[in-house]
Amino acid sequence: MAIIRTKLHLRKKDIARMTAIAPTTYLNYDIKEGTKAKERLPTNHFFENYRTVFGVDLNLTLKQKKLVLTGRHELDPAQYALLLQLDHIHIADLQPGEVRNIPVYDIPVTAGIVSLIRDENHITPSFHIQVPFFNHGAFGVKVLGDSMYPEICDGEYVICEALSSWEEIKNGHVYLVVAENDIATIKKVHIHPTEPGLLMLVSVNMHWGNQLLHADKILKVFKIVSVIKNDDTINKLAIP
Repeated sequence: MAIIRTKLHLRKKDIARMTAIAPTTYLNYDIKEGTKAKERLPTNHFFENYRTVFGVDLNLTLKQKKLVLTGRHELDPAQYALLLQLDHIHIADLQPGEVRNIPVYDIPVTAGIVSLIRDENHITPSFHIQVPFFNHGAFGVKVLGDSMYPEICDGEYVICEALSSWEEIKNGHVYLVVAENDIATIKKVHIHPTEPGLLMLVSVNMHWGNQLLHADKILKVFKIVSVIKNDDTINKLAIP
């Protein structure tokens, strides 16, 4: 647990809050090696919450001494990308067909994404990567600009999954929002607390301003499910 927590730059009280348990309870689960105190086995309730939030089967991870990923998670994409950098990763219960060849397009979000979603079959991807669990229709595109720095940097790739409606948006999660007038932007999205149908598009970089967008102007919303931090280390596949 400590390895995961350290990799994600989280404190023990952060893990407790995210998994909805008391901080004192979590302290019994995550004990520094070399101390006399003995770690207590977490409860099933904690295991389930941890799995939901982090996409990690912690029970199997502790037993098998390797990081067992389950696929679905509630982390920011940049945080999940950090998990994927850890050694000894294993995908839990992976069935044939669950690893998909995700097309990645070397086009910047702000310039080419509108034409991509309108005419995807006629645009050739630059390469494919094998990624487990993602739905059919997931794709990768290149980030242009530093409004989401340091979580997502200029020149990195993001893996996107389409939402069926903007109403599926969860406050504070990162999305690619495509709207009328060739608007395409990656931001943390919040539903306006007092005006239904109004979205707040929030930058991570404090030097960038935030935007307001009416939902009726939206053409498509994609959840950012992962970030490819360095394309030199991507296992690129030949284009079929």
